[in-house]
Amino acid sequence: MNGVIKTVRPYPDGNGSGFGFVRSDEGKEYWFRYNKNDRFSSGKKVTFDLRQSRKDPRKQDAYNIRLTGHYLPNDTSKLLSSIADDKIENTSLKVEKYAYIADNLKVRDEKKYSAAEMNVLEAVNLSQKTSHLCAGTGIALTTTLGSRMVVGLGSVSVFETGIILHKPYGFPYIPGSSIKGALRHLIIREAFEGCENSAMSCETFCEAFGTQENRGNLFFYDAYPKYIDRLELDIMNPHFSEYYMNGKSPTDTYAPTPIKFYAVPAGTEFTFRIGGGTGTMVGNVSIHSWLEMLLKYSGLGAKTSVGYGWMRQLQ
Repeated sequence: MNGVIKTVRPYPDGNGSGFGFVRSDEGKEYWFRYNKNDRFSSGKKVTFDLRQSRKDPRKQDAYNIRLTGHYLPNDTSKLLSSIADDKIENTSLKVEKYAYIADNLKVRDEKKYSAAEMNVLEAVNLSQKTSHLCAGTGIALTTTLGSRMVVGLGSVSVFETGIILHKPYGFPYIPGSSIKGALRHLIIREAFEGCENSAMSCETFCEAFGTQENRGNLFFYDAYPKYIDRLELDIMNPHFSEYYMNGKSPTDTYAPTPIKFYAVPAGTEFTFRIGGGTGTMVGNVSIHSWLEMLLKYSGLGAKTSVGYGWMRQLQ
């Protein structure tokens, strides 16, 4: 039979098992029991079988409940089912690659990762190393996030959304290539009216950012957090999916489908460093000033047009 899980209620002993009720497509409700390996929640579509209730022979209970959706290969499901969450110490792998397996379906581990699960001390060490590399000829700018930030929302992930985390240590960071690309785009837009051909004909621009033939004088280091105590869960909530995907009328009759993603919390400090940036001018404006403009007025990462990735308290 097909239906939807109406409620789930864990037992008070805290071992992860419990009971719930599933509503069939015909409108009838049936009691069922689940164990700690099942990850059911209200609203999930399922298929199930019926059997005579052990408590009341006049009633029927649901059992063999299976989430409906896209199934994983059996060997993949068995392998992942044998891996316990606490055995995965690398936060990057856990967030980007690991999925709980419930009834042969992948389920995202939706939690707020704390500082204890991200090697934040290594972020400080790496930031100090770049400081030494950048000393003398480079510029440095420390800022505080004025809003949440997400970098790598569309990066490769086993889920619909992603986030860039340091591979060995698991903390979020901003790749130097992203900083360079955003700064280059800002300068082309503001100094050359959005014309890349005009920018490429400017000698100072080419010297700073390089060309296909020659390397630029600037070196963009990855930006590491001074300290971060958690990753936060956020959602996108598209209300008109049928309008965007199938061209139907954008009415309020469609059910919203929340899409969850991880974000860096507001208040996190980042230090940006550019090697060789001291005294460099593009369009009669220093690279330091361009970087300040980027962080204060354009932001970094995804969804900047709706307030994400904006910086404050530049130092």
